[in-house]
Amino acid sequence: MVYTRNDSTGWDIFLMGKDGIEKQLTTGLDAWAPAFSPDGKTIAFYNYLSNSSSIVTMNLDGSNQTALYGTSGVYSYYPQFSPDGKSVSFFLYVSGCTCASQHRQGATEEASRLHAHNSHPTAAVRALVGEQVATPTTGWYTIALAGTTPTLAYATTGWWGPAVYSGDGKKLLTTHYDGTQWNVFSVNLDGTALTPLTTITDTFSISAVPNKNRILFSRYNSTNSSYDIYAMDQAGANQTLVSSTASTTEYLIDSYWGD
Repeated sequence: MVYTRNDSTGWDIFLMGKDGIEKQLTTGLDAWAPAFSPDGKTIAFYNYLSNSSSIVTMNLDGSNQTALYGTSGVYSYYPQFSPDGKSVSFFLYVSGCTCASQHRQGATEEASRLHAHNSHPTAAVRALVGEQVATPTTGWYTIALAGTTPTLAYATTGWWGPAVYSGDGKKLLTTHYDGTQWNVFSVNLDGTALTPLTTITDTFSISAVPNKNRILFSRYNSTNSSYDIYAMDQAGANQTLVSSTASTTEYLIDSYWGD
């Protein structure tokens, strides 16, 4: 598994195998939200700078750290690989938008990360830059690992991340505030056909994860003040409870399905 931990050089990424041996992959990068490629050979993450952040990839041993995207004054979060491993999606936050203030209950994970970034802006990091967008817009983007210019998939300030690719790689699955509640949506990679997959009005449905021909997601349970895990088909039908506990919150943030 790969994770972020605060060590003597700040927030860095670590790797741990089944043997329990921990290996530090970054040093002084203020690195967050690592994600494995489908083949397990590449890790994507974002590193925070004093006034921006970059989407970065590296080998499994921490070598070949390469910035895919980075622009001064904007913030890039939550890279997620496509099923073929050739591109990543990420959220681009332009300074001045009201994204953070639009989080509702259940979005404390993202809010705490934003707070963490703002609380240590002088952390020792390398200025990893990369490709840029001439006039960036707040929203979800995709970018090929080949180093092309990022493509805007869906412009939104009402976000809850991360967004992930659908199982067939043709859409993004994202959590969107529909004006009443947070619900799970799909959207084509060109930004068309934003489609609600959940339409619950009295609780939160968040954090979709592709699971073979199904989609897993988390739903807030007001009875026990926790989150349960549900599954549905690709069109949002046949929503069924998978796991529920009386005392434990079960999230599907940054989760992956493996055979």
